[in-house]
Amino acid sequence: MSIMAIIQDPKTDEEKSFSIPLASEKFFEDIWEPLAEELELQWIPTFLSGVDVIEDDLDDIVSELEKLEVLAKEKLNQDNFSQLQERIKLIKDKLPGAFKRVGAVVFIG
Repeated sequence: MSIMAIIQDPKTDEEKSFSIPLASEKFFEDIWEPLAEELELQWIPTFLSGVDVIEDDLDDIVSELEKLEVLAKEKLNQDNFSQLQERIKLIKDKLPGAFKRVGAVVFIG
């Protein structure tokens, strides 16, 4: 299984096709979760079970992703770090676009 970000109740074709792959469940459990726990993050650990996100949550999520990336650079081997870094960049680049419509809700899980 995979952890992805999708728009809940999409209204347009663009929203229906919106999807950001974060990680396989195994990679998330093995790599993302231990780092997030070490940093005592609030948002990232909820991605495994699933969480609804609104635009107001975006800054906090991006902040956590940046902290995760810094620690990952110190702790991970190059292959795992590169994979994580690529997905963090993708999330930071694409997630804001999910909130073009007022009231949009993104499910990450």
